[in-house]
Amino acid sequence: MAFFGKAHTRGHIVAEINVTPLTDVFLVLLIIFMITTSAMVKPAADVDLPKAAQNEEEAKGVLVTITPSREIYVNEVTTRRSRACCAIRSGARRTRW
Repeated sequence: MAFFGKAHTRGHIVAEINVTPLTDVFLVLLIIFMITTSAMVKPAADVDLPKAAQNEEEAKGVLVTITPSREIYVNEVTTRRSRACCAIRSGARRTRW
C-alpha cells in the first residue's frame, strides 16, 4: 500500500518494496546459472550409430504420368491412349508386391 503524501501518518510506518531491482537481480542470476550449467554439462554418452546400407530398393508399383499435352507415360515409357490400360496391367504383373 503506498501513500503519496507524508512518509509517516499518525505514527504508522509505510513500508514499500520496489520489486523492479529484485526482478533484475533474479534475471541476472538466472542468466548466469543457465550459461554456467550449459558449459559444464557433458553429453550423456557417445553413441556409435550403425551405418545404413547403400542399396536402394526399386519402387514398387506402376507410375502413370499424364502430361498437359495429354501424353501418357507408364513407367516412363510413352504409351498410346488405347494401349494405356494394357500397359498398366503388364506393369503391375511385373512388379512384386
